[in-house]
Amino acid sequence: MITDLLREKLSAYIATLINHTNAEGDVGLGGNSTSPAATSLDVPLTVTTSQYEATRSDDNVIEVKLSIEGSNITGKVIREASFGGNDGSTDEMLARVNFAGVGPFAANEILEIFLVVEVE
Repeated sequence: MITDLLREKLSAYIATLINHTNAEGDVGLGGNSTSPAATSLDVPLTVTTSQYEATRSDDNVIEVKLSIEGSNITGKVIREASFGGNDGSTDEMLARVNFAGVGPFAANEILEIFLVVEVE
């Protein structure tokens, strides 16, 4: 068991890592099961997110929001999303989530994905 203080410090560090200047989220077309050894999405689109931020909603909960302009994913069906972090020198994929496909998207739409990380 870890203490409440460690949960709080870990979640603060994770939020800082996710919000680093060079960090990004991504979406992709793949949808198979997630491997903890994965370093990238199965079928990444490598799109630029219009919004990428992590906020702490509680002492141990981080909410990550990805917003992608429809013009970057026009006609695509999205089945996976990831968020990354940056330790100051290297961009890394920290988590990947696969889900039932959403889309296709029109150029004037915005896809918003919310991912929640809880430190227990």
